[in-house]
Amino acid sequence: MANSQNELSLEEMEARINEIVSTMSESELKKFMIGLEKWWEFNRGKREHSRKNLSIYALFMLGSDFLRDNITNIGAGGLFLETKAPAAVGGAVTIAFTLPDKEDPIEVEGKIVRVKPNGFGVKFNEPLPDL
Repeated sequence: MANSQNELSLEEMEARINEIVSTMSESELKKFMIGLEKWWEFNRGKREHSRKNLSIYALFMLGSDFLRDNITNIGAGGLFLETKAPAAVGGAVTIAFTLPDKEDPIEVEGKIVRVKPNGFGVKFNEPLPDL
C-alpha cells in the first residue's frame, strides 16, 4: 500500500476493505466478522449516555410497518429493541413507549446504528433528558 492509513480518504479505505474482504474464504470471513464484532462491542461500550436494563413494550414504525416489541435497555441517547423485524443500519425509526415510573407516553425518533440477530440499537435524533 503506497499511502499510510492516515492518508487514505474514506472512499479509498472502503475500497481497500472491500478488496481485502472479497478475497477471503467463508471460513476467513466468519473469523474476521467475530473479531470485528468483538472490537466493535469493546469500542462502542464507551457510550456518551449510560443505559439501564429494563423490559418494556414499545410500538414502533419501521418503514411503513407498525410493530410491537420489547425494549431491553435504554438511556438518554438511545435504546436496544429486541425484535425479529428486519432492519438496516442507517434506517429511520419512530418509537413510542411508557417508562414504568412515568404516566405519559414518550415518542422518539432515531436512527438504527446496530443490527443483531435479536434486534437493533437506536441512537435518538435528540437525547431524552429525563433518562
